[in-house]
Amino acid sequence: MFRPLRYLLDLFFPLLCPCCRKPIDSESELICPSCKGTIRLTEHVVKQGNMVEQMFGDIQKVTCAASFAYYTDESALRRAIHALKYGGRPQLGEWLGQWAASEMKRQNEEWFDKVDAIVPVPLHPKKQRKRGYNQSYEIALGVAQVIAKPVIDDALSKVVDNPTQTHMTIEQRKQNSQGVFLLNNLRATELRGKHLLLIDDVVTTGSTLRDCIRCLTPLRGTTIQVMTLAVPANNLRSSTLNT
Repeated sequence: MFRPLRYLLDLFFPLLCPCCRKPIDSESELICPSCKGTIRLTEHVVKQGNMVEQMFGDIQKVTCAASFAYYTDESALRRAIHALKYGGRPQLGEWLGQWAASEMKRQNEEWFDKVDAIVPVPLHPKKQRKRGYNQSYEIALGVAQVIAKPVIDDALSKVVDNPTQTHMTIEQRKQNSQGVFLLNNLRATELRGKHLLLIDDVVTTGSTLRDCIRCLTPLRGTTIQVMTLAVPANNLRSSTLNT
């Protein structure tokens, strides 16, 4: 951006940290150092059989799964994802995706090696029109910058505008997420035999991701790797960020 214009924008409309609402000095950071430093990373990529992998342990096509960081209802990460989803801050998704992938690759440089393409969990068109973007797609764009793989944003579609899962029980979440996604048959040939990185913002029970995996399972030779930005720190009891 032209520097004088950038200076004027910063002077009258300073970029605020979505977690603490204080101005951010750096153009390259979208969360202030103080808040960023409080985010607790899971290091799932070096923990075989981690809590997220266990959610999909019965699905043969899922080779590995991981969340980048833990969150609680009062955490900086929860506030950042809330701003991404409901605060009109799509750029946060790309920034968080890039940070997450960079850090996960640093922890385990081989974790992304088998990925052929990235598939973000879709939003229902009605919700995406209202929000203006799909947060999982924005996250996927950031991941793609790190691992240099294509994002296929129309591999899946959400055909049922199911109610938000906020405050639902585990059983209600499972029922709420069944049969709401479909595979785009026009993409089937392209996806067949590929190793796909399925991306979402938050995983709690895994119900949403399992329904996406169900759509991809019939593809011959296709395997799946799951990545999310966040997983609740308190044993899946936190529930305020579900799509």
